[in-house]
Amino acid sequence: MKENGKLVLVLHAFDIGPSKNLQKIEIAALADGNGTRSIYNCKLNFANLIDRINSEADVLITGLSSFNFSEELGTGRTAELQNIPWFVIADTHGSWGRPKAKDYIRNAIVIVASPDEIQSALDFGYQDAIYLGGPPEWGDFSDIASAKIDLGEKTTILVGGIKSATITNTLIKETVKAMSEIGRDWQMIFKPHQNENTDSDEDREKIFKNVNVVETEAKLINLLSVVDLSALTSGTTAVIQSAYLRTPCVYYEDEAIKDRMREQVGTSKWFPVESGACVKAGPDNMAEKIQELLTEKGVKKLQKQQEIVYPKPDTGKKPERRILDYIKSEL
Repeated sequence: MKENGKLVLVLHAFDIGPSKNLQKIEIAALADGNGTRSIYNCKLNFANLIDRINSEADVLITGLSSFNFSEELGTGRTAELQNIPWFVIADTHGSWGRPKAKDYIRNAIVIVASPDEIQSALDFGYQDAIYLGGPPEWGDFSDIASAKIDLGEKTTILVGGIKSATITNTLIKETVKAMSEIGRDWQMIFKPHQNENTDSDEDREKIFKNVNVVETEAKLINLLSVVDLSALTSGTTAVIQSAYLRTPCVYYEDEAIKDRMREQVGTSKWFPVESGACVKAGPDNMAEKIQELLTEKGVKKLQKQQEIVYPKPDTGKKPERRILDYIKSEL
């Protein structure tokens, strides 16, 4: 640490989720008068970032993005060579455990998303693992504003896409199929992932044929509390947001989605779903599980479990402040 007690923090994350968490840490650090150097979401000036680690950094803070995390590992290796402490901020459950990162994180300290993950992270190979109340972004989940939108009397299902267009299309089709089986008058709000790839040439317009799709500029996060339920998949953070808001959600999975999860985090299991904070469904029971969540009894049962898995956050220090205090204590 510098003699005046101020730090130069270098922060880097490639994906949107990790970047949002690091940005909150950066804002808190700047409020304390610390210096920061940061690059998010792109490869621009990556060489310059490495130079700054070599010449200025007191500490490196990174995420570990879902598929493209080579830069984060590259900055970590640079910090290791310079004996600069490296902290990995897990932006969600299991994101610290990307299988291909296993051989590169032995000198990193990871801040995990739940206390149940500490031993698993140590077994994965981290120098140390600690829980500090959840990722910074989660500190705001209980206060998410509801979108102002008139949805009328029809049952409204919010379908949230992921980066894979193929899997997103599957989720849409399974939701449409389930609602057809249920036979209820309904409408869909569809929100694709802002970084959706082009791994599918399937015509989405055909999938939406005969479906009443409501168009809105509102963000998915602000729609969770105004729809009847959300249909989600493949490790999306929206599952956790929905749980914090105590709103109904169904999580669809099949073998392709399980394979994708294994590639991302080394396991097909997604903690919020396995813990019961979102109702799990598959190709054979999607209609049954949606029908369950369209009843008052089903909603209350889910909300009770959501309260157990994600109790209301501590009203004391925000997660980013706890993280900064911990980092300073380790230097």
